[in-house]
Amino acid sequence: MKWPKVTIMIPTFNRLAFLREAVQSALGQDYPNLEVIVSDNASEDGTGEAMKHYESDDRFSYHRNGSNIGLGANWQKLLYEYATGKYGKLLNDDDFLTDRSHVTKCVELLESKNLDIVFSGSKIIWNEGLPDPKSPTEIIFDLPLVVKRQWWLENFGKVLKKHTLFPNLVGSAVFSLEKAKLFRAFYPPCYGLDYELALKFILAADSGYFKESHWAERYHPSDANTSELDRSFEGLYLFNRVYDFGLSLGLERNKLLSFRRRGIQAFFNNFIAQKFFQLQGASIRTLLNMMKRMASVDSRIFGNILFSRIFFSRFLRCRNKTLYYSLRSIFRKFSHNRAA
Repeated sequence: MKWPKVTIMIPTFNRLAFLREAVQSALGQDYPNLEVIVSDNASEDGTGEAMKHYESDDRFSYHRNGSNIGLGANWQKLLYEYATGKYGKLLNDDDFLTDRSHVTKCVELLESKNLDIVFSGSKIIWNEGLPDPKSPTEIIFDLPLVVKRQWWLENFGKVLKKHTLFPNLVGSAVFSLEKAKLFRAFYPPCYGLDYELALKFILAADSGYFKESHWAERYHPSDANTSELDRSFEGLYLFNRVYDFGLSLGLERNKLLSFRRRGIQAFFNNFIAQKFFQLQGASIRTLLNMMKRMASVDSRIFGNILFSRIFFSRFLRCRNKTLYYSLRSIFRKFSHNRAA
């Protein structure tokens, strides 16, 4: 078969300690028609000098912004100015590919099934370098090689075997650059813009999925701050844009409403709740404050969030860690005994 060009896009800012591994894993792919582009958001850690090491590889290019223009604008540069491939892949500067044939497998599936995007499973590396790191976690869903868009419409945001069905664009996917531009990828440049693009892809057409771990994502715990929390709340509005996008495709309004609400609930539980508790504590007053903020997004959804298992575990862990870990231990033993 002919091998269309694939662009691996790596945005970076002050992550030299991990960036080399990301670049090497990209250049180490066995795909025969590849370009790897790093767009540096004015790093101050010697990134530019270090990237000279890869200049001898004609598949590699490095661009540096004169100042930090923000993550979204940096992604826009990668997609709309630098990328020249038919297909693209975003890779965070602290993540890396673990399967040398990831791009090859994805392109073969894209071309043979006439798809616009292919996802894969992942491995999460927790708290690397800290005194108490957790063992890596693999997130692989039991999905068919080709996932129908109707299935995503009806199941996105649900929990399947302890993990939320929430497709990840960065690291996981190889996708059509033409379609990404058509979907106005990374506009507006706000929190969660990568998820917004992934959701537009799965609503627009069928997608591919490999039940294999093709990449590793590093998790870095950080102290929450008010600005970050506000940005996370702003990210919830991406589901309004995705809902409107679905309507423009002629999808069923009621199913899109359910899709939107499941998405808001999953996004809130995974990207907002913990930050909120860290900043304001876990109390009845906190819950009331949450409810008020959520009312501006969807006044009917907070009840679903309040009684979800994930939300309750976040609340309890912040409220009383000793009780949380005791109950978690009991639950795991009970689950193990039932499975046996």
